[in-house]
Amino acid sequence: MEYQRFRMDPRLAGAIGPIAAEPAGQDLMERLRSLVETAPASPTGEHLAEAVAAYRHLLDHVGDQGLPLTSANYLKPADVRVVAEGLPSMTEWIFPITREVNVHPVHGFRVSAERLGLIRRRQGSLTLTRAGRSARSDPRALWEHLRQRLLPSTPTFDATAGTIVALHQATAPGSTLDTQDIAHTLTSLGWSHAGGHPVLKDDVIAVRNVLWDCIGNIGAWAGTTWDQRLSREAVALIRDALVTQVPLEG
Repeated sequence: MEYQRFRMDPRLAGAIGPIAAEPAGQDLMERLRSLVETAPASPTGEHLAEAVAAYRHLLDHVGDQGLPLTSANYLKPADVRVVAEGLPSMTEWIFPITREVNVHPVHGFRVSAERLGLIRRRQGSLTLTRAGRSARSDPRALWEHLRQRLLPSTPTFDATAGTIVALHQATAPGSTLDTQDIAHTLTSLGWSHAGGHPVLKDDVIAVRNVLWDCIGNIGAWAGTTWDQRLSREAVALIRDALVTQVPLEG
């Protein structure tokens, strides 16, 4: 039998370490154990291609020539419609698909692809980055890029909060996310607003929304407009981002 162990991402280890003996730290460790034990295997082959299809659709549409943007640096309506066709998060969209600023799933997804370093705005156009060009035709390279870039590295609060939110989201029953509990955990880690005011639920929701713009389009749509659930592939991506499987020696 081949035994395995897992190495935590340093951001997660840094979040758990200071509160490891406290209930909040123990809850994070229990969530991590549950994620490692129950998360689906990382997709392969056709399943992998399907899991990252939304990103590949965007990268293909941007293409080698790029997309000209509006004077306000938004996608043009025709391009908004094309991108929308490939997004699972647009499954239940009932409003007109016109200006990007009004089609929130498309805008959030495009911004997330920029944050992840797959595309960039340059001289009035949206173009592929080097990573975007490499990942365009290689689902495995795209998955690996998403795994490495899913969690923010800076600023420090976003890195810590994003890691904790991702762990909670991947282990929450259904679509339930206890934003108040996460806010308390972040406060116990020493984070606060000016004047010593504790972290608020709204701070957590803002971090959660940034994460959702990416993982909400991994795999098939798994919920509804009002009940946003992660696909099995999205849970696997979070697991891959939070822990690295390492074979035991001997």
